[in-house]
Amino acid sequence: MSNGIPIKLHIKSSQSDCNGTMDSMEFYTEGKYYEKQDSKYFSYQESEISGLEGTATVLKLGKEEAVLIRSGALSSKMTFRIGCETENAYSTEYGVFDLSILTHKIDINICNSMVNGVYLSYGLRINAGEVYTNEMTIKISYN
Repeated sequence: MSNGIPIKLHIKSSQSDCNGTMDSMEFYTEGKYYEKQDSKYFSYQESEISGLEGTATVLKLGKEEAVLIRSGALSSKMTFRIGCETENAYSTEYGVFDLSILTHKIDINICNSMVNGVYLSYGLRINAGEVYTNEMTIKISYN
């Protein structure tokens, strides 16, 4: 993560099950912002707070999709395309889980050609089980 512009991220996420039971998390971290071809990228190291310590995360924002890539203690590639259901794998020390993601909304806020916020709303099914409703908001500030 040596290349790129230093940034601060404020990340909020929530997940609720079919009974309405909600779990949420909020944390701040530092990372890097960079652009490559037609995509914008944010990279940061996960921490104990997120429960993914030892994992590097990259969020790639393209024209019609967002991709969340994690590597390290676990690995996954989660693809978000509005109105599409994507199949993904989530690999942990306990095994590999199949993820199905149905993206409801992707909102990317841009000011002066720089991304300052991202919102994702999606349904998540793990191993063909129950569907969880998820929201993630990322606010970015540039150092």
